[in-house]
Amino acid sequence: MQDPIGLSIAGERLRFFSSQRLLASDLESLEASGRELRWLHNRSLHQPGVASGFAITGEKGAREVTVGPGYAIDAFGREIVLTETRTIAVPPVAAGADGKAVAFDLAATYPGDDLDTTETRRSFCGGPEAVRQREVPSFQWVDVLRPSDLLRELLSAQRIALGRVEVLNCKLASRVSLERRREAKPSAYPFIAAGSTGVEAWTYPAAPTAFGIELTAEVDAGAAGFHGAPHYLVSVVGDRRIDIDGASFLLDGFASVSKAKATGFTLSVLLPTMLIAASGAGAAEILGRIRGRLPWRIEWVGVEN
Repeated sequence: MQDPIGLSIAGERLRFFSSQRLLASDLESLEASGRELRWLHNRSLHQPGVASGFAITGEKGAREVTVGPGYAIDAFGREIVLTETRTIAVPPVAAGADGKAVAFDLAATYPGDDLDTTETRRSFCGGPEAVRQREVPSFQWVDVLRPSDLLRELLSAQRIALGRVEVLNCKLASRVSLERRREAKPSAYPFIAAGSTGVEAWTYPAAPTAFGIELTAEVDAGAAGFHGAPHYLVSVVGDRRIDIDGASFLLDGFASVSKAKATGFTLSVLLPTMLIAASGAGAAEILGRIRGRLPWRIEWVGVEN
């Protein structure tokens, strides 16, 4: 990573005397010295990332995302400041080579010398000159699976990742995810959230296997607002003695969590053949009786460090 910040100006202490004639270059050097010292402080004592704000939102099916005001620091210590809400169109991508959605990270970048002029004044000997310029960050969509200079700069924090989207048919295939967002300061405490499902969450197999009956459920944890995949603690709640159609069965199984991510997880529960046999009925009969009527709900707790 090449450092664009030279410290020659920051290493100088500018002094003035009474009646001294100051030129524009003198005042610009004074401002540049303070800016470079501030950048040196930032990159020496703080890690790059979003320090405040830069909330990014976008729901499934939308063709644009909204980015709120915020403050971030890049790997060079430069401040990336947005003072007003921006709306950014999603990449015009139909699909990936496999026909599936394409993942992009939205990156915010320090504007460099490409600034918006907000005020000009006419000098004594020339035309109008810019006297006020606004530092507005630039935004780029970065394809996270295709190697590029943009991706390398994103991974090295020269560009700051605000959130990730998946694009299909030029629209968001799902809402914006903050799982890959780069934060400047980690949370001092773990973030904990909990939730539950109803009994309708279960998906039943077409037929039992040699191992037994495997039930699955897709659990939505998106409302919790996790940034990354937390550690999920899951409990299947409900009476294990089940009475259906006048018959009583004692059922239990082994639960496992898979595909854990910030927005949810998959829960699988295996009702093993040996326990089903103890109930005095076959696996196919048990499956037929409990299909759509299993009185178990799922309760979960997510812990994100």
